[in-house]
Amino acid sequence: MSLIIIHALPRSGSTWLQRILLSHPNFDGIGESWIFPFLYFAFHIKNSGYIDAHLIDIALEDLEDFSRSRDISDFRGYMFDCAKNYLDNLGVEKHYVEKTPRNYLVCDDLLRLEGVKHIVLMREPVDIWLSMRNTWMNGRMWRWPLYKRDFTIGLQELEKLTALNQVHRVDYESLKSEFSEEIQKIGSFINEDLSICFERGVNQMSGRLGDPSFRQIKSEKRIIKGISYWDKRVMSKYGISAEITNITPFRFILDMADYYVGKLYNIYKIFWQKKYL
Repeated sequence: MSLIIIHALPRSGSTWLQRILLSHPNFDGIGESWIFPFLYFAFHIKNSGYIDAHLIDIALEDLEDFSRSRDISDFRGYMFDCAKNYLDNLGVEKHYVEKTPRNYLVCDDLLRLEGVKHIVLMREPVDIWLSMRNTWMNGRMWRWPLYKRDFTIGLQELEKLTALNQVHRVDYESLKSEFSEEIQKIGSFINEDLSICFERGVNQMSGRLGDPSFRQIKSEKRIIKGISYWDKRVMSKYGISAEITNITPFRFILDMADYYVGKLYNIYKIFWQKKYL
């Protein structure tokens, strides 16, 4: 069996795809492990503000130089191999499905792992934006800087992945409209008969992370319908084109206030807290 990694932006349907695969008896996994992004932050500790961050950074460089001088694999690669083997052991003799939205931070490291199947799930960026606004952002524009990395680094990294031969691309829209055909293609890619998934649908899974729409307790959200002027303005910064479909004086003023609060919040994070969004 093998480790299967689903690469996707948040709010792209990755939890849905994972739950479909977990309905098969030969698949195992939890909602999100965050084990690979954890390693990313471990190797980027210099921006953490930790008091000994500079010492840890120097130590890692010395350790890697020392390893290379003895023809031993680099420490970073070794740690990613260990994480991969750990997940493999969790699945025992099953395919283990790893799905953490911000794995895009370490795409290059994950592609170097042996015996791993990579699936990229893509969704229309405008729909991702609206889904974020209606869930995590609670309909408020001022929180947009918190997720800018998903539309800059994330979208760019996923597009690069889709050009690789060893990666299988799935489009969210096609998965909804041509479900059986797309699942069959995934089955061919991972050499597994997934016909049982047509009958079982989605399956419950372990873990507390994933799409909140599958949780039993949900907070009430203010649903935003359509694209406003300020939605379009933010997405244009990411190179995403969108047509305005919802514009009222009240919505314009509210979003304008939220937008500029967001810019001030971003400035505060960078210059006072030294954190990069």
